[in-house]
Amino acid sequence: MDHSSKKLKIQGLLHMHACIWFLLVYVFVDGMYPRVGQEFTLYTGLSNVPKCSITSWNISSHSSKHIAESRCMFGKSKLRHSNPNPRHHLNQKNGSLTITNLKTNDSGLYLFQVLKNIKTQMFHLSVYARISQPVIIKNGTSGCWMLCMVKNGKELTLSWYRGNERLSNISSFDPKINLTLPLNISAQDISTYRCVASNPVGNLTVQLNKDALCTGPSNTLLIFIATFSALFFILFGVVWFCAIKKQRSNAV
Repeated sequence: MDHSSKKLKIQGLLHMHACIWFLLVYVFVDGMYPRVGQEFTLYTGLSNVPKCSITSWNISSHSSKHIAESRCMFGKSKLRHSNPNPRHHLNQKNGSLTITNLKTNDSGLYLFQVLKNIKTQMFHLSVYARISQPVIIKNGTSGCWMLCMVKNGKELTLSWYRGNERLSNISSFDPKINLTLPLNISAQDISTYRCVASNPVGNLTVQLNKDALCTGPSNTLLIFIATFSALFFILFGVVWFCAIKKQRSNAV
């Protein structure tokens, strides 16, 4: 078979493979949800890639990008990277792809192909950032108005719970904002409340400390009342002392 015939055969296989890809796109998708900074491996399920097979990895996120491929040269598989990335490691024996120090922009649809066997596998990888710790602050000078806050993230939801009952929640697609969720309860309420920040891979919880935050007037107001009371008693004492002194002077 001459070079042009081989080229036509490969093009025909690629065309056939493209048709299969469109037919099976929803069959081969696997959902995986690692976190930023972790190491993650996309396993092909093969123990050994057929000898001298043409294998390749591609990612489709905002735009399609070729990662790596292995071709047969002089009876041996040779690895080639179109866009070398030190965090991408291709196992030439089984075709698996390992990504180290994951970043959120590693998310996307990964396509693994073995051309000789017309084998296709697709992996949907979604990388999530670590959840920030939510905090609860008092919202106002008196009563039990609370505000729970957390730094927003991918698919993050902020919720208030009373026991196991979810009272309210909020989320936003804007990653630059902070999520805030208010809560108003009675100071005599004996229920337990907690604020939870969660995404598909984890959650962080902070418990509401009613004794510290629901004690009536705020510390600033208490200080003002105490100061005003002290000044009032001092002024009253001065006036009383002056009145007694004047009364004694008149008596003399």
